[in-house]
Amino acid sequence: MTTLVSISTLFCSEFGRIMIRSFMIFSILLSFQFMPAAYAASLGVSPVSLDLAANRRSATVRVENLGRSKASLQARMMKWTQVDGKNVLQPTQNVVVSPPLASIEPGVTYTFRILHKGKPTSGEETYRLLIDELPSVNVGRPSTSISMLVQQSIPVFFNNPDTLAKLTWDIKKTKNGYQLSATNSGNRHSKIADIKINNKLVKRGMAGYLLPGTTRTWPMAGSSFSKLKPGSTVTVTASGSDYGVKTDVTVGG
Repeated sequence: MTTLVSISTLFCSEFGRIMIRSFMIFSILLSFQFMPAAYAASLGVSPVSLDLAANRRSATVRVENLGRSKASLQARMMKWTQVDGKNVLQPTQNVVVSPPLASIEPGVTYTFRILHKGKPTSGEETYRLLIDELPSVNVGRPSTSISMLVQQSIPVFFNNPDTLAKLTWDIKKTKNGYQLSATNSGNRHSKIADIKINNKLVKRGMAGYLLPGTTRTWPMAGSSFSKLKPGSTVTVTASGSDYGVKTDVTVGG
């Protein structure tokens, strides 16, 4: 009899736990039913960056509406600089985009035209084309819907063929550990990705742009980097815009 009671108690306890878990899952799924729907335009942009000759006066960017509803877009050209490793965008009239506003039906591809109105530069000019999705009223959507607006930021460069990026690398110890920095003393931008030190990852994927005359830093997280000694030499590797990076760097104190 004792054995039967124990089995019965165990069965009831396990059955109760199953019922509680089932109720919790049902409650979570039910809550999603009453959550406001989220809508976002799905835009395909080509090309994703423009690297143009300094004497070129125009270029085009194509935007395709991959979503199921009409997309209202605003296009703006911004002068692009970097201060203390951060991007700074300012309005410009030297380069303009036409048209500034567009409405694209689903499945339709629209072409924006970039026009350079200034004189050709002797070095490199750096801009960004911003394409913003504007909020729109759609009577077919429930009143509880949420519009997820997106922004495309497309790098645009005008440069002479003789411009060149020139990177120098440095490692210094800070109160938060070691940090790696790169300075571009050249007159052309550099795009950096997949930074490693002695084959140990510092930054996976896109690490950022270095515009001419700028410096960018990355923290060297991980126990392997904390063991570095000032005065020792390490090898820095990375993928660059036009070439791979592989250079020896002396660790600073």
